[in-house]
Amino acid sequence: MFPKGSMKRTVIFLVIIALLYGCAIFPQREEYYNALKQGRYADAYEILKDLCNRTPSYYLCKDLEDVATKYAGQKLEALKGAIKSTPEPVPIDKLAEFEKKLEEVLKISPSLDVTEVKNLIEKKRAATAEAVRSLVEQAYQKGTARKLKEALALLQKASRLDPTKKELVREYRQKSLARLYSEGERAKAEQRWRVAHRVFSIIYDVDPSYRDVAKELSLAKSKDTYGYHIEEAKKAYRNKDYQRAMRFAELALTYDNTKQARELLYAIITEKVRGLFEKGVELYQEDLLLSAGATLLDAITLLKRLPYEKRKEVAVPSGTIKRVVDEMVVRAKEEWQKGEREIAYLYIDIVSRIEPHYPDIVILKDGWEEEVERFSLPTLAVIPFRGPSYNVDAGGMISTRILHYVYNELARDVKILERSAMEAIIKEKEVKALQSGELRGDILKLIGADYLIIGNVTDYRVENSVINNFKILMAKVGTRKILNPEYEEWIAKGRIGDEPPKYIDEPLFEKVRYRVSHHKKIANVSVGWRVVDSNGNIIYVDVVEKKKAETSEGREGVSIGDITIEEKLPSLPTDSELLKSVEDEVVQEIGEKLKTLFSSSERQLLQKARRLEERGNLRKALSELVRARFIAENKGVDTTPIKAEMQKILAEGVI
Repeated sequence: MFPKGSMKRTVIFLVIIALLYGCAIFPQREEYYNALKQGRYADAYEILKDLCNRTPSYYLCKDLEDVATKYAGQKLEALKGAIKSTPEPVPIDKLAEFEKKLEEVLKISPSLDVTEVKNLIEKKRAATAEAVRSLVEQAYQKGTARKLKEALALLQKASRLDPTKKELVREYRQKSLARLYSEGERAKAEQRWRVAHRVFSIIYDVDPSYRDVAKELSLAKSKDTYGYHIEEAKKAYRNKDYQRAMRFAELALTYDNTKQARELLYAIITEKVRGLFEKGVELYQEDLLLSAGATLLDAITLLKRLPYEKRKEVAVPSGTIKRVVDEMVVRAKEEWQKGEREIAYLYIDIVSRIEPHYPDIVILKDGWEEEVERFSLPTLAVIPFRGPSYNVDAGGMISTRILHYVYNELARDVKILERSAMEAIIKEKEVKALQSGELRGDILKLIGADYLIIGNVTDYRVENSVINNFKILMAKVGTRKILNPEYEEWIAKGRIGDEPPKYIDEPLFEKVRYRVSHHKKIANVSVGWRVVDSNGNIIYVDVVEKKKAETSEGREGVSIGDITIEEKLPSLPTDSELLKSVEDEVVQEIGEKLKTLFSSSERQLLQKARRLEERGNLRKALSELVRARFIAENKGVDTTPIKAEMQKILAEGVI
């Protein structure tokens, strides 16, 4: 027993020791409580976290999670306010900063609900994406409008919002400058100085050091004037290069509509018209009737550009023009009788423009125009493909689908010979002859198509295979009672301690064997096809081979003991479904190649006409150009290059 006073002193001493110990462990106690009281949770959290890292068992550490939640909530509110106050669009880098700060909040308190802030960030991100999209779209519009500097400024703005667009800015700038420079060089070569001046100015405005743009701009600027063009017109006029003189005089008028330029242009046209009339008469005298008519038409058309009082200065060979027109009508009818529809139409077309009121010319032209138009498109016939011996119908199915593809994709470029019409013309044995490669001229001419598609389906089958395997599992099918080893050990040790059970259950297992089947289908379709013209010439040869495999697994159902395995049937398409999908790919590939061969018929006919012209076959070249013109007009395609080529041939004065 302690004396009374001694006990009291001991208690006081222990309390003092405890307080001193507490102060030694947590010297920032007062600062911590003040921080909590003042709502400075960041300071409180850092103080308490430091303490708990050093002394995890300290009683205040139980409050760490609560302080962390308050601190994280405070940071979250500050972040929310910062996001809301940031005006849109927000740069992607700034959004990344917000996300980083949100991650820091979650590291402090992972369970904190941050959905609202996440939604705010995503809303800002969507606004930024829309702003970037709009800026890029505006930039492209500016670029199309030749406002490259403004376009690049918009793209730069987009790249500041989204740094991934920096490469787009670089590429767009590089490609635009290169494209414009090439355009400027072309304009310079063609002496279109106004265009060259404008294009080189755009480049210089963006990058004055780009290639030789400063030099090119200076040259174009010096020639983009009224004075330059009027002097060039005078020079060409003196050299009797009336075409060039007329061009430069007309351009001079676009700068300044002066009397000098107008009078010069009238003088040039007058001389040009006189020359054309003289040439037309000479061609007529040489019996080059078509060229004579075309030349006289050019003269009459050009004459109409002169003021009425100026036209009187030109002697018009009216008598010759009348004889030319009459003879052209006669010649046109002769050509039509010979089956030369395009040449006949060309005669009548020229007559109708020289003398629009010629008797019955409108009726004749309209009737012939309809007929020529009908025969303008090249005719294509798809001969039924030959199928393999084990599936003879496969050839017909594929060729029919190719025919439908051509109908859908090439209707404006080729005329399809109806299968029923073809079958009415040629017999089955002749179809088989074509299928086997006998390109007899009499059959080809009988069909009457410009081009034939012939083919053989060499493979059209599905290979099926099944590989069976067996799997073995151990299934628990029951139990049996056996002596407990622990019970025997307990007996051996003199029955010390609690008595274990004498018997225990031993599981009984049985091997379960069940079949797993691996099914595989491989569809193979192979088609050899070619395009031949009406003379039997092979235009194109190709072989298309496609293959598609499908696999699936099946298994037996088993139910024994503690194991239940459900039966699984293989899931595979039928043979016909799989073949159909491969057939789709084959038809698509053949169709795409046919589009390459036959699309843009007008361009192909123009190229063919140029080849014929090079070989000196001008009549045939003109026929192809007439066909090309009709096709282009029906498609709404520019006919300028076709008409220019036609004019070039007729101007040679040899037909």
